Amino acid sequence: MDNYYTCVFSQARYSDQQREKQIPEFIIENKKKCQFFFLPKYPIIQLEEQLVLKDGNEISKDLFICPICQDLMTSVLQCEYCSNICCFNCWEKLISSNRPKCFFCRHYGITIKKLHNNLFYKKIFDQLMFKCCNQDCNLMFPYDHYYYHCCNKCEHRLLSCGLCNQTLKYSKIETHVDECLKVDGKCSYCNKKMDRVSFINNHHDKICPKFKLNL
Repeated sequence: MDNYYTCVFSQARYSDQQREKQIPEFIIENKKKCQFFFLPKYPIIQLEEQLVLKDGNEISKDLFICPICQDLMTSVLQCEYCSNICCFNCWEKLISSNRPKCFFCRHYGITIKKLHNNLFYKKIFDQLMFKCCNQDCNLMFPYDHYYYHCCNKCEHRLLSCGLCNQTLKYSKIETHVDECLKVDGKCSYCNKKMDRVSFINNHHDKICPKFKLNL
């Protein structure tokens, strides 16, 4: 008698396993292609807030702030007459104005030829390090490599799914492709193409013709 019940139980379990295998699956044919649907969300970077000075460094952040616009000076020029510096953008705006005169010494007739690079500032600035602006990333880079990392290489940079508009980190792309309701795929039974939400809501066990034949 025990052998009889064991046999019946085994058959029932085998039948359940068969039924599980019969359930249609949603198949994405080319997951790598789906990655092209993600659009970058470029951050608004306040560069002066990302500047990291080493402990014990006597240099103040104020030395790198433009006295005119109050932005971080990534490129500076100095007046030929007074040697004062400000950022390139401020000098450019000044030169394009009528009768430009130096912000500092008020000398008239300032032109691009009257402005010079400050190599000392550049040498110091090139040694500065900036912390990545993306949340959960603690990496630091010099200015020349900073924006490329933040916008193109950081695993924590934000992207927007072009199918469902959800915002996510770059490191979560593969997981999102496996969950996004708008991604296209096909039924493993009848090969009909559709998005995931259509497969879940209607096709999965309701209208798939080949699945019904196997019930």
